[in-house]
Amino acid sequence: MLKQSHLTHDDRKWPYFIEDLKVKSKSADWRNYKGSGFDRRQLCPAGDRRFSEFAYNETFYTSNVSPQNQEFNAGVWNRLEIQIRKRVK
Repeated sequence: MLKQSHLTHDDRKWPYFIEDLKVKSKSADWRNYKGSGFDRRQLCPAGDRRFSEFAYNETFYTSNVSPQNQEFNAGVWNRLEIQIRKRVK
């Protein structure tokens, strides 16, 4: 559940997406998305986990991403996440 205390602001850099070695059956690699026409959409957005560096970085495992149409990802889905954060604040 997203809480107001999770929504802090800082200037963290976006790390690279990395394979989650804890997934025994293998998770996707960031290269799987290159040239595919799909974006990597985080299931748990990094913007919701800025309250700690550890929690923030965990959102960049490829086990936390799902392929999404670029237009949809950067458009309506992004606006939805922004609205949710505004309401929680």
